[in-house]
Amino acid sequence: MNGSQNGPEGDWYWAVSYRSFEASSDLFSTYGEPASKYVLFNDGTFYVEDIGEEDGKPVFEIRFENGKITDLNHGDGLEHTIILKFNGP
Repeated sequence: MNGSQNGPEGDWYWAVSYRSFEASSDLFSTYGEPASKYVLFNDGTFYVEDIGEEDGKPVFEIRFENGKITDLNHGDGLEHTIILKFNGP
């Protein structure tokens, strides 16, 4: 999962690309900008929470729950559900 800055207002978007060990190509790729050519998630909840500091750096919890996607353009065309949880600086 990657974050990128885009646009004059400094809007932040995110991208997710998933490849299994068995597959030689991505199962799906998505980008959070609505105008992107990539397929958006059909469903899911994305949380970002500032939970403090560690060694002077901000620490965040990032969760993505029940992310459902069917990517017919860049992926295998099957529905996939992804769950992600990250805690750290």
